[in-house]
Amino acid sequence: MRRFAKGLVALAAVAGSGCAADVRPSLSPSAELADPVRYACNDGSFLSVRFQGDAADVTMVDGEKARLSRLRATSGVRYAADGYDLWSQGDTATWTAKGSPATACLAT
Repeated sequence: MRRFAKGLVALAAVAGSGCAADVRPSLSPSAELADPVRYACNDGSFLSVRFQGDAADVTMVDGEKARLSRLRATSGVRYAADGYDLWSQGDTATWTAKGSPATACLAT
């Protein structure tokens, strides 16, 4: 009986290995790169922001880039890091760059 059980286990292992599919991780829609959102701000500046889960990659009009981390917000979505702060809600956002006053922005 033991020999039969061992043979059955071996047969199941061989049969199961032939059934293994090519499993590759696929990106869920939320993990894919989103198109950047472009903002025109009241101070004359422009931003391009790519939102990716808990991060926002900001490219400023002068080409400077900043990666911001998502923070807890009472309303809307807020990202900040290294003196930069982006607080967005719908098509509007408030942008604060290092040492500059906050400015209102609108998605274009």
